[in-house]
Amino acid sequence: MPNVYWKMAKSHVCRRSLPFLAPTHVRLVEVAASHARAVWEAKGVAMPHSNGPALTRKSRVDLVAWIWLPALRESFRVSVAGERSVWPGCEPGSVMSYALVQKELVVPDIDRLKRAFSASPLLTALDAQTAVKDAYGILLRGQELEHATMLQEALRREQIETHLIAESTLPVLPIAHVMRELEFLPDRLKITDPMQRAMEVPYADFLLVIAGYVKIREIRKHRATLEEPASRSAGIGQDLVSGFSSREEEHPHLLLDLYLRNGGRYSLDADAFSYDCLGDRRTEDKALNFVALIQTLIQAAPNAGQNQGAYMACQDPPELFPFPSKAAFNEETIWMLWRIAQQGTGVVEGPAPTPPAGGVSGAAGLRLD
Repeated sequence: MPNVYWKMAKSHVCRRSLPFLAPTHVRLVEVAASHARAVWEAKGVAMPHSNGPALTRKSRVDLVAWIWLPALRESFRVSVAGERSVWPGCEPGSVMSYALVQKELVVPDIDRLKRAFSASPLLTALDAQTAVKDAYGILLRGQELEHATMLQEALRREQIETHLIAESTLPVLPIAHVMRELEFLPDRLKITDPMQRAMEVPYADFLLVIAGYVKIREIRKHRATLEEPASRSAGIGQDLVSGFSSREEEHPHLLLDLYLRNGGRYSLDADAFSYDCLGDRRTEDKALNFVALIQTLIQAAPNAGQNQGAYMACQDPPELFPFPSKAAFNEETIWMLWRIAQQGTGVVEGPAPTPPAGGVSGAAGLRLD
């Protein structure tokens, strides 16, 4: 493979500009480059080489157009013709990705993680900082076996214990059914959805209670002012007809998920939920109502596992445990479900994982005194 493609795959700047050229996709880059080279040589067109000047942002984009677009187009054409269904070397099962999963739900020390990552030519100190920020059970995904094995050994030398697993063995979260109202019955929970359809779930069927103060990126519309330029750039756009501008903003949401032993999942957002089930405990404060709801659920289903958010909501004083993103919120659940599956019993042994002091990634919980 031409050196320029290998340089592109290993270049951190390139990986930031073109996410699909991350180390996890080096194999695909190799296959794409090889196939594209064959396609273009068959057409009598010369491929770019590595003897030219240093890669600029534009040249990187141009090279991607040379590598990926023709190969994708050609692969689609031959698959339609029935000659070949996929690129050579990318047949189903030929590219196996692996994940490094934390043994305990604790935040790795940043200095130790940087030293471990320095053993890899594909990772940098910035990757270590990102991994620490997103340390909610799954340290790295999409690694090749050789690279993952080397990295696991480097992490072990720094006393960061991980499991090396095939990424395909990680659980896939089921589709959630929305909860709008709840009613606590003596031995079961009555759930009503937005369509006013009701069902009853025995408390013994609860597997996990997952809660958190989750930051979610949303597109919000704002009335445009005269000072705002009539342009469209990253995350910001202006509707010249209606006079409104839209921009991506980050807003916190109080989220609660209930996972059942039969694989079911029920979710609610505190902004769209009726707290009538709390009775006399209901207040005008949404956060206090949310915490009271979690505490009532845990009391009704004491054998259900708890994530860090549900655990902290039941402390004295209660706290809202923050998650930096919906992905982090879900990743912790995937880690817990994977651990339960490994135990093979379907029951979380012992108490829920105790959050480290100050919370994951040093994020302090929001106290509700």
